[in-house]
Amino acid sequence: MLISTELIKLLIHILPAHVTCSNVPCDIQCRCWENAHINYSVCSGSNLTEIPNVPANTNVLNLNRNNIMRIHSRAFQNLNRLIELDISKNRLNHLEKESFYGLGNLKRLCLQNNFLSYKSTFPKDIFKPLKSLVYLNIKFNSNSREPDDFSDETISDLISLESFELDIADMNAIHEPFKSKFSTLKHLTNLTRGECKLSAFRQRTFINVLHLEYLDLSTCPIQWIFNNSLSKLRNLRYLNVSNMNLFIDEYLLLFNEVASTNIKQLVIANTSDCVISKFPVSVFKVLNNTGLEEFYLNNNVFSDATGNQCEESIPSSVKLLDFSSNRLIQFCFRMPFLKYLYLQNNSLGSFLQFKSFMPSPTTQLEFVDFSFNFIYELKFSTFQRHTQLQTLNLSNNNLHNIDFDVSNMKALKQLDLSNNFIGTLSQDNMDTFTNMFEVSGLRIDLGSNVLRCGCSSTHFLRWMLNNNNHFNNSNAYNCKFEMIHRFY
Repeated sequence: MLISTELIKLLIHILPAHVTCSNVPCDIQCRCWENAHINYSVCSGSNLTEIPNVPANTNVLNLNRNNIMRIHSRAFQNLNRLIELDISKNRLNHLEKESFYGLGNLKRLCLQNNFLSYKSTFPKDIFKPLKSLVYLNIKFNSNSREPDDFSDETISDLISLESFELDIADMNAIHEPFKSKFSTLKHLTNLTRGECKLSAFRQRTFINVLHLEYLDLSTCPIQWIFNNSLSKLRNLRYLNVSNMNLFIDEYLLLFNEVASTNIKQLVIANTSDCVISKFPVSVFKVLNNTGLEEFYLNNNVFSDATGNQCEESIPSSVKLLDFSSNRLIQFCFRMPFLKYLYLQNNSLGSFLQFKSFMPSPTTQLEFVDFSFNFIYELKFSTFQRHTQLQTLNLSNNNLHNIDFDVSNMKALKQLDLSNNFIGTLSQDNMDTFTNMFEVSGLRIDLGSNVLRCGCSSTHFLRWMLNNNNHFNNSNAYNCKFEMIHRFY
């Protein structure tokens, strides 16, 4: 959770004006300044080994990238106006019970990338002074390859906590990474993993963090999904479970679990190689009533995503679908309500030469990315129904001509044809684009094509020159003269 400048100003205004001692000058190894009524003290990368002296009216204190090993008792007692404290990327290995004494107004605390053992370096009651803390980051603090559980008794003192970033252990089959007193954190809505050993979603894995809305477990090596593991997370809006090692049965069970939430954004990227190559289209039916809006399936190993003769439909609530950086050689779904489609970095060229990726009679697509797909030619009717399309990216392919119909793309504003083999455009193309320049303000990128120079292309070059303001980076375009043959 980020705190806006306006909120910091408000907090500073309502904080008590007095301080417990006279103000001190800025440490010689720090930079201190005031901007928009916010007082900053930045001491990062200064090779510090102790907490430095900074002005008592400091609101934001940055101590990251130093060599501080311990925070002594009451080290910050004179900084009662502090809102943000960053001590990440130090060598911290020792904290005392009153290390954070006096920081009752602190909102954000970052202790990431240190050497703080969850078992031994967080004394009971250490967080009691932090009544206003809404964000805590203690991830990447494991002293060994196996992270420990963080004490639920210690964390339960943070009654205002909303966002928590930590390392997650996985001890055994009945292990609960979030113990019972996590349930007292009624405002905890965001949870993000650091080091993660969690291998399964079990019935009690999330039983004490039921208020979660945002859950990032990417990099957790999930291998097993159990029934009713996610079903109680009724408020869940965002879930990232990338880098899983699921086989097809577990994969489908995951979607059944997700379907019981109110998910809006779902990220399942980088699944293990050789696990699932054909996308199971039944997933779309399972998610049909979830209200899912953004679905990210990028960087997987799917080679086929077509369904039953292209008759399967993407859930009507989904507005963004990302299948980029897979191994797709086929892709086809009905998508009458989709707005953003990412298919870059696949191998769809041969498929798109003869078939449509979308048989829907109507479409609301506004953005399509087919870059890096080995496309030599597109079926003429590929974009005939795309009346709302605003951005089309066909860059980094093998196109020599624009043989597909562009006449119905009246809303098109950006057409990226860069890094192809286009030498010229047909008269029909030029007439259509001229009209679109007026109607939608279309801009075209022909960069890194080898445009043709010569008598046969004079009309095309003059047209480009007359419409120069509609071509991106036109000053960098190159033109190759045609070979002239003489016969004797």
